[in-house]
Amino acid sequence: MARQTPLYSEHVEAGARFTEFAGWEMPLYFQGMLMERNSVRTCVGLFDLCHMGQIELKGGGAEAFLDYLLCSDVKSLVSGQAHYSLFCNEKGGIVDDLVVLREGEDLFRLVVNASRREADMAWIGKWLSPGSAVEVRDLTGAVGLVAVQGPIAEEVSSPMLGDLSSLPYFCFRKGRLGEHSCIISRTGYTGEDGFEIVLEREAIVEGWSLLRRGVVGAGAYVRAGSERPAAAGGRLPAVGERDRRGD
Repeated sequence: MARQTPLYSEHVEAGARFTEFAGWEMPLYFQGMLMERNSVRTCVGLFDLCHMGQIELKGGGAEAFLDYLLCSDVKSLVSGQAHYSLFCNEKGGIVDDLVVLREGEDLFRLVVNASRREADMAWIGKWLSPGSAVEVRDLTGAVGLVAVQGPIAEEVSSPMLGDLSSLPYFCFRKGRLGEHSCIISRTGYTGEDGFEIVLEREAIVEGWSLLRRGVVGAGAYVRAGSERPAAAGGRLPAVGERDRRGD
């Protein structure tokens, strides 16, 4: 049976059409695919990304381990920075594409594709040396992710999240949404400006409702299923299963 995000009931009430994606029952569209896609390009849209995997790595050696495992210079990141990266196998094939966030000296968070979360956890475990001080924790389900994307994302989000004008591209900071603490990043994975908000599971519905009030007046709901087509605008590869295996 497909899993449901904490926002499933909100989507049902909003009249969403659903589809199964990576083992999750996700909204395909609310008012119409083209309308919602164009809303992100010209105005703003709101995404439920709670199906995305989130993996925490912490402890002495976490930086060196990720620097070895990822196709990017993890050592170059300072706290509050993020970058796009890849897990690659021994043949150079892609295991998964992801975003890595550096939360502290020895504390990192990986945001990975829903369909590859279990494979990613296994891949990390394969290369983690016995007795390593690095602790790996799958946060998926305990936390959620929502995103506001589009040319006026900053204007719409700032009343709820505070002044976002000083937050650079591919950086993040801790903040608050309503009464709840959160992590606010600015990756704009759709190719437009945009913010991604990580909340504890129990805060997701309230956080979504607050953001929706700002978005609905300016744009439309946006289905999670538009994530990959939208990502093409951000020049992020839609990695296929054949690419991932390296065949």
